[in-house]
Amino acid sequence: MSATEETLLYGPNGHQLHFEAKSQSERSEAFEFIERMNRAAFKSAESNRLNFNWNTSLEDINVILVRELRKLRARSRWLAANNPYGSSAVNTLVNFCVGTGFDLHMEARRFERQADGTTVAKPRDEFNDFVEDLFREWSEQVTLTSSDGSPDEFWEMQPLMFRRWVEDGEVFIVHQVSRAVDVVPFAMQVVDADFVDYNRTEYNGNPVIMGIELNATTWKPVAYWMHTTDVLDPRRPSRVESRRIPAENVIHLFKKRFPFQVRGIPFVTPVADKLYQVEQYNDAQLIRNKIAAFFSVMLEGMGDEAGDGFDGGAADTPTTAEGFPTDANGNRITNLATGAILKVPDGFKAHVIEKTTPESAYKMFLGSNLQAIGSGYEGGMSYIGLTRDTSDTTFAGGRQQENHDFQGYRPLMKHFAKKSLSAIFRNWFDAGVMSGAITVNVVDYEVNPRRWRRHTWMPAGWDRGINPLQQVNASEKSMQSGITTLDDEASALGYDAKMQISKRARIEKMKQDAGLPNELDGTAEALAKLGESDDDPAVEAEMQPATSTQGDDI
Repeated sequence: MSATEETLLYGPNGHQLHFEAKSQSERSEAFEFIERMNRAAFKSAESNRLNFNWNTSLEDINVILVRELRKLRARSRWLAANNPYGSSAVNTLVNFCVGTGFDLHMEARRFERQADGTTVAKPRDEFNDFVEDLFREWSEQVTLTSSDGSPDEFWEMQPLMFRRWVEDGEVFIVHQVSRAVDVVPFAMQVVDADFVDYNRTEYNGNPVIMGIELNATTWKPVAYWMHTTDVLDPRRPSRVESRRIPAENVIHLFKKRFPFQVRGIPFVTPVADKLYQVEQYNDAQLIRNKIAAFFSVMLEGMGDEAGDGFDGGAADTPTTAEGFPTDANGNRITNLATGAILKVPDGFKAHVIEKTTPESAYKMFLGSNLQAIGSGYEGGMSYIGLTRDTSDTTFAGGRQQENHDFQGYRPLMKHFAKKSLSAIFRNWFDAGVMSGAITVNVVDYEVNPRRWRRHTWMPAGWDRGINPLQQVNASEKSMQSGITTLDDEASALGYDAKMQISKRARIEKMKQDAGLPNELDGTAEALAKLGESDDDPAVEAEMQPATSTQGDDI
């Protein structure tokens, strides 16, 4: 070994380290030093040349979002608009979590003191029915921009809010008391996340982070700074001016992943890059097969002219100086006439370009990546939920994936209903009380408004699955054992148990008035017992069950 020898090692960040070792002992000490630097108690914390480009950050989440949120939102919107699987994921979440919309179910109660001194809570049935009807009537026009010809109904605002939450990671709803709205003077407006002012950083001593003014001590939102609309185009935000909207007039729906996080993250963020790369791979396979679908012949040789059977091309085709047609890159081409029997020109050798198909592992490779993409979405989504492909799924496997999906959807549904719909309803209820549209005991309402505003949101419900009879039997057993109630089972299907009981009582009374036995259910067998013809269109029309939109009176 020479007196001075250059030694090459890798440091903890994977970079090459150069130093001079004057002796073997110095070189050994250097190796031990580097080994100690690279060694970690956890394998995942080790640094070596294989993971030196694994970039990580311990920055505050808001610092990261200030730098990257707009790009994340733009890419999420692009994938939802242009990528079939990205669009499918958004549609699946909207359809399953919102569907035809949540319906208000009032549960206001009054407390009565009994003779023995106990207090019993009893439902305010008439009041609850009145508020539900009033809310349903107000729901027909909920924004200031709606009109009789083009109303913005509450049920269609719900999918819009949820879609923006999924794609943008957040949604803003601005509400206000407005006499321009009938029934109850309350209006709401969904605001695009791009309207929030990113440039403002401080107001009156309070920090403003990405358009949200926070209390300097508690970090509680105080106000939201939103751009005014462009003078020439009201659909575009003005990047110059912004106005301060108090926090009590804004509902900001997003899901926190970190403490003190002030803005939402798009649902697709963990898998956006993989989703984009899968589309690139799919496009490459598509183009590859498109090219392979053409029958192509390559002529190899030194000849200058093609023999009989070759067409020189159209009159407007670019040509060489010798008059031969060329492609866009100047390469000489000839066309093969349909059904021609050709003689290869002297001096040429013909090569038929063989067709290719995707690799045998293409479907498996694509499926594994789509499975990873679905799992990485907020809440998680199965391969079937993302692709609607059930070709390789067994009955049990499909049912298990369905259960997993539902377990992921339910937290999203609850978060959406509690954080946005309930917030809208509470403000609507207050506006109704202040305007006199809703009559309450003012003293009791000021002391405990929750008793009067107590409510739940009934989701649109899901189908009975791939085995309806099994599901019905399971529901019956569940109610018999006391695990669930009729209200629970009806809500899971998107029905109001109270309304269903009322309908059934009304139908039973109609049957009694018509002289039909109670055990009859209106089937063909029942009609046969009465001697009626089940081929009679009038009878069939009369016995058809009434259909209605969920929540409407019949």
